[in-house]
Amino acid sequence: MPAKVTIFRYTGKQGLFTIPSSACQECDTTIHLTQALLSRLTPGSVRLTIRPWWLCFWKVLWRGGWHPPIVTINGRVFSQGIVPDASCFKLALAQVID
Repeated sequence: MPAKVTIFRYTGKQGLFTIPSSACQECDTTIHLTQALLSRLTPGSVRLTIRPWWLCFWKVLWRGGWHPPIVTINGRVFSQGIVPDASCFKLALAQVID
């Protein structure tokens, strides 16, 4: 079964309105970093889901995430409010995959 990485972002389409990427550059950077890391892993080992924070904030608050961008790995908050460190992120993914 593949690991599940979910990013809850503040920018982009949020239901009926769109928040420009200039409002949270960390959100776009986190998405690009995650996609780059996942492209180096075995295909199918990790499933990436990107969700709007405004529509799913209650799910993230339940897990302890407050400030987007929030990255969860298998439902647990890995990072929030900052772009995750690439080496720590890669290590966390490797531990979940193995």
